Amino acid sequence: MAKSVGRQSYGLLGGVSLFAILVTATIGPAWAQQAGQAESQSGSADDGLQEIVVTGMRKSVEAAAARKEKAEQIIDSVVADDIGKLPDASVTEVLQRISGVTISHYAAAGDPDHYSAEGSGVAIRGLSQVNSLLNGHESFSASNGRALSFEDVPPELMAAVDVYKSQSANLIEGGIGGTVDLRTHMPFDFDGEKIAGSLKGNYGDFAKTANPEGSLMYSNTWETPYGRFGALFDVSYSHITTRSDTIQVEPYFPQTIDGEKVYIPGGVDWRSTTFDRKRTGMYGALQWEPTSDLEFHVRAFRSRYDNQWTEYGALVQNGADATPASDATNIYNSNGALVYTSDLRAYNWDAITQNYGENPMVAVTDTAVQKGHSVTGDYSGGFTWTPTNDLKISSDLQFVDSNAASTRYDLYLWSYIPGFSLDTRSGIPKISSTSTSSATNASNYGWYATMDHREEHVGRELAWNTDAEYKVGESGWLRAITGGVRLTRRTEMDADSGYNWTALTPYWNGSSAATYASTTPSSYITLNNFSNFFRGMTTLPSALYFPSVSMVECYPECLSSLQKEITGNTVSASSFKPYQRNNQTETTETAYVMAKFADDTHLFAPMSGSIGVRMVGNQHKYDGYVDMPDQEVVWNGSEAYLGGGYEKRTGSSADFNVLPSLNVQFLLTPQIHWRIALGQALNRPSFSQMNPGTQLSAVTDSTHNITGWAGAYGGNPNLKAEKSDQADTSLEWYGNDGSEAHLALFYKAVHNYITTGVFSENYNVTMPDGSTQSETFQVTEPFNGSLAIAKGFEIGGQKFFDFLPHPFDGFGLQANFTYVYSKAPSDIAYDMDGKAITGLPMDGMSRYSYNLIGMYEKGPYSLRLAYNWRSKYLLATTANGTTGSTTITAHGIQYAYALPVFNDDYGQLDGSIEYKIDDHFTVSFEATNLTDAVTHTVMGVGSQEEGRSWFVNDRRYMMGIRFAY
Repeated sequence: MAKSVGRQSYGLLGGVSLFAILVTATIGPAWAQQAGQAESQSGSADDGLQEIVVTGMRKSVEAAAARKEKAEQIIDSVVADDIGKLPDASVTEVLQRISGVTISHYAAAGDPDHYSAEGSGVAIRGLSQVNSLLNGHESFSASNGRALSFEDVPPELMAAVDVYKSQSANLIEGGIGGTVDLRTHMPFDFDGEKIAGSLKGNYGDFAKTANPEGSLMYSNTWETPYGRFGALFDVSYSHITTRSDTIQVEPYFPQTIDGEKVYIPGGVDWRSTTFDRKRTGMYGALQWEPTSDLEFHVRAFRSRYDNQWTEYGALVQNGADATPASDATNIYNSNGALVYTSDLRAYNWDAITQNYGENPMVAVTDTAVQKGHSVTGDYSGGFTWTPTNDLKISSDLQFVDSNAASTRYDLYLWSYIPGFSLDTRSGIPKISSTSTSSATNASNYGWYATMDHREEHVGRELAWNTDAEYKVGESGWLRAITGGVRLTRRTEMDADSGYNWTALTPYWNGSSAATYASTTPSSYITLNNFSNFFRGMTTLPSALYFPSVSMVECYPECLSSLQKEITGNTVSASSFKPYQRNNQTETTETAYVMAKFADDTHLFAPMSGSIGVRMVGNQHKYDGYVDMPDQEVVWNGSEAYLGGGYEKRTGSSADFNVLPSLNVQFLLTPQIHWRIALGQALNRPSFSQMNPGTQLSAVTDSTHNITGWAGAYGGNPNLKAEKSDQADTSLEWYGNDGSEAHLALFYKAVHNYITTGVFSENYNVTMPDGSTQSETFQVTEPFNGSLAIAKGFEIGGQKFFDFLPHPFDGFGLQANFTYVYSKAPSDIAYDMDGKAITGLPMDGMSRYSYNLIGMYEKGPYSLRLAYNWRSKYLLATTANGTTGSTTITAHGIQYAYALPVFNDDYGQLDGSIEYKIDDHFTVSFEATNLTDAVTHTVMGVGSQEEGRSWFVNDRRYMMGIRFAY
């Protein structure tokens, strides 16, 4: 652990040093070149931000700097360096290059056990509450949230990506972290006919699989007697296959051994996952300009994301019953945590051996297959009318239709691993066993359990907006007045079946009840030796038997046959119970007014800006059910069942918010801008956080006596929107050669910050005799906590070193560094002793992050090396596997635990090389994860922090050709 932190500290120092060189090289030689004419900043920033057709890497970074310079707010941009060519393989990876933006590498929020090669979970300045726009209009992916899943969006369809970091009255509300606007091309961006496309192949060196990628765009304009027409069509396809290997240590539990308090890991898991995804995008746009002052447009965007992953996982865990053998060799670290044992055992009663004491560790092998898809369609049409030189009116009607669905099926075997040793002293755990022959004998495996999981999500939104701008004049303080209205209706239906675990013949039923794998057809199982596991950086006990993928893929038919053979019963796919469905509707009415002002003579420097207010009214309706307790309990001295049933939970709420904003910039010199931004921003809870459905149960002891009442983690439909007070300032320098440097400070105070807690709620329970009585349940749910603070600074810049002698004058550098400090109400967390943990940071917030991008462009050659690094950040406090309650049988300890899981410091190096054959054809080679970085998570805090998971994944290589005519 210490060695890892040390290496990352050197990386941080190196990044800061290189950044210092960049700033010196950028500002120093050019400081005397601040001559030139001051450009008026009082007009519409949108006019400048539409110029997004460039060719070449240098032109791309220069265009991004120009967009930042001309914007009326504090923004950062990435511009495609050719048609269909953003500088990274996904929109998410593009975003991580922007100052203050970070991403994670997990398949879903709150699931730190499954790695995602392409990244997800975008945060801006430490806050994950990010709004997403497509061409300035709100867009989203249906998956319980409100923003787009950026990894689902084809980057080949994008012309530019803008990240807004300050608020303005005309910007759609929804992100207290910031707003990401994805920009596509329009036909009038091009002069006449334009054809462009690409064809690539990508290869994952760990998965050892090659797949194709391609895109094609056609655009044309025509002058007719009825005006100017334009049409653009764009399609893209991308297919990748990746592999990730995981090794994971289970939570540590306290024990007393030889009179000393120590902590023993509950076991260890290892998994190998193959992930396959296909992403298809289609985009079309029509424009018609019947007169010079009137333009109509129609846009249609559709993205489909199909994915499947197959996983072989070995779960060697006995939780709090894990203990070193009495004759084992054991080594503990300074915190008392076991870091080496020659023989990890399970201290419990074993039905197979009929023994209470130190038994072999139980090994469960799991074959899992998950399939899913996500489809988002965004369709809009409108017009822009300029009846006079001073008045512009625009209006749009938009419809967003998004749906997503996924299914997961698991099938498990069980066996024993005697002589099980565990060594975590070198970081990545090493595992061995003295009984490798028993692990490769099918007669030692029993059928254990099945599990399935289903999700369905449907989200739709109809939105209409009209905006108008009136230019008052080119002199005086007031330059323009802008206003508008926006009406939306959003519906969301989310269904989640939960994880439905069904026993086949678990080991605790004894050998007489077990059905062994060797007694079923050989096609039902497969021997997996985990070839090249973790690229050889660790050791495993031996090959293990797993249920075959074909058995899992034909769920439920094959599993029904298997379960009927074993138990006499059949298994069927889960259906959604009433409490697992979540239906919500929102209606939003918004109006804003904003004044643009400027002064060229009266203040210490030329000044421009805007002041405005956005008024937002929202009505929210919800419809769901509460699942009442129906389990077996002791009632009046006898075994009986509670009445169960469902309690309908419906309701509505309304709120109204006023969001003022002020944006001012001073031209200290023609090239130095000082911006100040003050305002308020709004973020509504996700639909999962407002889910009215939940499941209640009675808490019972081993003999079914009721000891309490509890609720599973659920939503809270009465949550209020988070509202932040924001202050930003940015000092920016722009050179005549496209160079740029900036220093920005920010402060966000978030009111009604959403966190998680346990609350007492009363419900009427139907007792076994049919009577009802009110009981108090301890329910875990999100709530609006106290004030949260996020503050920090960004520093960055870019420079091509033209002053160097040939051929070194083609070198360039981009760099940025971000520091964020946060203070927020903590989610529920408990340490290894069951004691509450307080003072945790915001989820997903790294205190430090930076980017270093080296560039070279000279003649036909373009080269790029990009390194991205972020420091440790909190992933979850209630993650699967690190949360629960337990009783340590051998030592009589009973308590609850919820260990926070953090992603440790992580950095990744990517690169690309391009050669321009002529004006029409360019060949390219790209690579990601060149350093084969290991992702590491830790659990617990302070002296109880221990390693949780280690992940490795592919180095990905892409080679292709682009053309444009």
